[in-house]
Amino acid sequence: MDKPRENPTVWGLFVLFSRLALIGFGGVMPWARRALVEQKKLLTPEEFAEIFAFAQVLPGPTICNLAIIIGQRRRGVPGAIAAVTGMVLLPSMVVLALGAIYQRVGTVPLVQDVIRGMSVVAAAMVAAMALAMIRSLPLAPVPVLFALAMFAGVGVMHWPLPAVMAVLATAAIAIGHWGKRR
Repeated sequence: MDKPRENPTVWGLFVLFSRLALIGFGGVMPWARRALVEQKKLLTPEEFAEIFAFAQVLPGPTICNLAIIIGQRRRGVPGAIAAVTGMVLLPSMVVLALGAIYQRVGTVPLVQDVIRGMSVVAAAMVAAMALAMIRSLPLAPVPVLFALAMFAGVGVMHWPLPAVMAVLATAAIAIGHWGKRR
């Protein structure tokens, strides 16, 4: 497997995450994985999955957390600030402009149809990223059981995510501790 090879400058982190945010309408995470793992090779698939998992359990938007973590690892605090600023500055300006336009034309049936179509594309992109991440992970029985338990608890039973995460995290720690004692 290719080792990560690029170490962008602080400015490079700002530009990279600005580009990701600007092209990632409806779901930047699939684009982020492709850019960070496949194109720029800043991370291995395993590193991306690990950072992604950690970023999800932190408060705030997952992609911003991911940008902060990667920026900090590559260029310290200035890198973290540059990455998260790149993730939010230009896209915020675009969102404000599009919001103003939508206020004027949002009730037009064609505009509503376009937005519905974009939501389907966004869902497909997230599903494709999930499949790509699953393929890069080892399919050991215990992690698969935890993934299925999370899916069942949140996706099927509609239990609160923090509660399911707390129970599964406690179980994972207990299993990990028990496994080390053996």
